This record gives sequence, C-alpha cells and structure tokens, in this order.
Amino acid sequence: MIYDDTTNGVDNADIYPKLDGLINDIKRKFEINEELNFVIIDDYPSGPDLGVQRKYKFNYRSKKGSTLDNVLIITKGIFKIMNSDELEMLIAHEFSHIKNKDTTALNYIRKKYLSLIIIPPVLGIVLGAGVELVIKYNLLAASLIIISYFIIAALEGARAYNSKKRSIETRADEDALNVMLNPDALRNAIEKINDTKKLNPNKLIYLSWKIFYFFVGHTHPSPAERIINIEKWKEQNKPIKGT
Repeated sequence: MIYDDTTNGVDNADIYPKLDGLINDIKRKFEINEELNFVIIDDYPSGPDLGVQRKYKFNYRSKKGSTLDNVLIITKGIFKIMNSDELEMLIAHEFSHIKNKDTTALNYIRKKYLSLIIIPPVLGIVLGAGVELVIKYNLLAASLIIISYFIIAALEGARAYNSKKRSIETRADEDALNVMLNPDALRNAIEKINDTKKLNPNKLIYLSWKIFYFFVGHTHPSPAERIINIEKWKEQNKPIKGT
C-alpha cells in the first residue's frame, strides 16, 4: 500500500500508479511475498531521500497519529530528480534491507551497545564503588570521571554501530546490483542525491552532521566509495566475449 503523508497530499496515494507497478516488479525479483507499506513525505531539510523505518507515525489528514511498522519512506523530491531506472535501483537497495530484516538487526545492535554503556556504571553504583569514589576523592572529580566514561562509551558505541551499518549499506548496494543488473542507474542516483545534499541551504545542520560523523563515522559509505564499488562490480560482471 502506498500512502501520501505530505503537507498537501491525499489519504490514499493512487496518484502513484507507476510507482506501484515498479514496486511489484522489484518485489517479484527479490522474491518478497509479504505486503509492504510505502509512505510519501515532504523532503528532509537536507534534501530528497528514502529509507526503511521500523515505525512511522502519520502527520496529516485522516491517518494523523496512527502508525505503521516496517515502512519504506520516500520523500516527494525523489520523483523530481530520478528517472524510473534510477528510482528502481534506489528502491531495490531498500528492498535488500527489508528482505534481510536489517532494521530489526540494527535495533538489536543499538540496544546491545546501549546496555554496554549503562550496565557497568549502574553495577558500580549498586556495588558501592560509586559511593566509595565520592567519599575517597571529591564530588567534582567523581562527576568528571563518570561523565567522561559516558561520553567515551557513547562515542565508541556509536562508532561500532555506524561501522556495522556501513557494511550493511554496502551489501544492500551489491544486492541491488545483483538482482536488477543496472549499475549505471545506481551510480547516477547516488550522484544526484549527493548533489542535492550539497545544495542544502541550512549550512548549520550540514556542519553539525559533519562534526558528528567525524567522531563516530558515517552511517553510509561515502558516495565516492559506493561508486568505486559499483565500478568494481561492473568489472567483475563483464559479459564473456563469444557467449
């Protein structure tokens, strides 16, 4: 089912008949039989994009406040900058996430790292180590030690999580290439999304994310890295002459 949850959209997105056909064709090639939900939304501040969300809460019209699980989000700007082949490859990339249940796996990893951050200091307090630290030294020193621990643990947890997510994104690109066999369309789509993000008018948001990713690593391979991988795939999958 396709829903439109844009500011000026409609309840039932029958206005996307070509998208429906495109989705069904990719589902068939990926051998996905389950019913999938797609929601069209306004562009993000950083520009057009798409991706899978574990849970989506509607913002407008009759479905406002209701939620859907495991939703593919597509911002409306994607339809303005992508042709059908490029859109097909982007959706195929997301279908790899759906088929491999990546959102569930990443949620498990997120919870695991969160527990590793929280449990040690909690155990320390329960066992009296925290109280002893305050008594033996001073409150300021104890506070600085505890705060430093949380900062370092949070950064390392985010770095490990993002590293895992990058490997998943690389595999999703490869799955899309292996199933849809259209490397040039995927390359063009990646370049277009990257170009629109460069035009992001909110420089403060862009700079903030750059600083954040500097410390913890990006959630995706860089566009340049993804394009190199596409070219490697093309080289490895060249048709053999005479066949």
